[in-house]
Amino acid sequence: MRVISESEFPLTGGYSRPEPATAAASAGDCTVRRVDPAQWDAQFADFRDIVHEQSACFNLARWPAGSLQFLAVERQGRIIGGAVVRTVSAPANIARLSILRWGPLWRPAHREPDPANLQRIFDALIDELVHRQKSYLLVIPRSDPEYAAVEGELLRDRGFEAVYQPPAPERYFVDVDMPADQAMASLNQKWRYNLRKSQKHDLRFEWHHGASGAALFQPVFEQMMSRKNFYDSSPVDSLEQIAVADAEALRPEFAIVFEKDEPVAAAAIDMSGERSIYLYGATNKRGNALRAGYFMQWEIVQRLCKTPRIRWYDLGGATSDGCSLHQFKRGLTGKSGVVSDIPPYFGKGSDVRQILFGKAALKSRLMKFQMQKQLHDFLPAFLKQSA
Repeated sequence: MRVISESEFPLTGGYSRPEPATAAASAGDCTVRRVDPAQWDAQFADFRDIVHEQSACFNLARWPAGSLQFLAVERQGRIIGGAVVRTVSAPANIARLSILRWGPLWRPAHREPDPANLQRIFDALIDELVHRQKSYLLVIPRSDPEYAAVEGELLRDRGFEAVYQPPAPERYFVDVDMPADQAMASLNQKWRYNLRKSQKHDLRFEWHHGASGAALFQPVFEQMMSRKNFYDSSPVDSLEQIAVADAEALRPEFAIVFEKDEPVAAAAIDMSGERSIYLYGATNKRGNALRAGYFMQWEIVQRLCKTPRIRWYDLGGATSDGCSLHQFKRGLTGKSGVVSDIPPYFGKGSDVRQILFGKAALKSRLMKFQMQKQLHDFLPAFLKQSA
């Protein structure tokens, strides 16, 4: 089960880097500079708004290196932000689509967030990607309890058009900027009831790291996917690679619940920025009977409440409006948390050709995703009737 975000629609195709490939581009008093991906994570790992979708370790595990650009925005000799952007091109390179997902990064550590810098970063990226590279720029904003509205307003002010609204947009944020006893009081009453039930069983919680943590997580995830027959388009296979990333701060941690020595629930948790993100989670059949998911989530929340750097625990959303995950996550979000909708995707092009290509590429991938999901849902029923 993927709960990191709305459905992913990866775009395929080649990318021809525009010329000049190594020159820096300027917008106002800012400069856009390409960064070596080997240096990107070290440069941006301590930004408050860092997420895996804006890291080199995640993107290089998922996409061809030639389709990625690592763009830092500098002002007065200092990096104020940047973005990892994936670009694909139409046949004969007649049009380009550049995808900026869950970015840009604009809130460095040890500095107060400056919305003026966010404006400068957007303007510099528009100048580089839309005007110089002649790409249709598709921005997939992150949901954020504090900053999503500011980012959306800036995009609209700069002529971006809302081109797609993901379904089931609710995203759940647990407030962990409080002592654990206050977090417990915030929980929904039924959620606390299920937690107490889980605590009566002989369950053990442990944190694991690196390749060994991924190895414990993966079987539980596979057991759940098989049991529920979910259609999974997530990049869960990237976990093994990012678990051993060079930038230690970007390595996910693995929350594992054992019954005796058998893992029955597991989660991969991003601890890198000021929000901790529930990347993936699973319970097997035994763990489901033991309510091990409640036990695991409460152990995670207690850890986060003791980590001053982390403001929110981002639970993600659910795949559809009727999914039972909404009730579970709403109960954990509780009275103190926030339910924030995923913003729409925003697009901007420099001419009609780029706009048509960008919108058509997005629409084709949405259609392909839906067809793949329907085929996945249909085949088990068809095979059962044929047996």
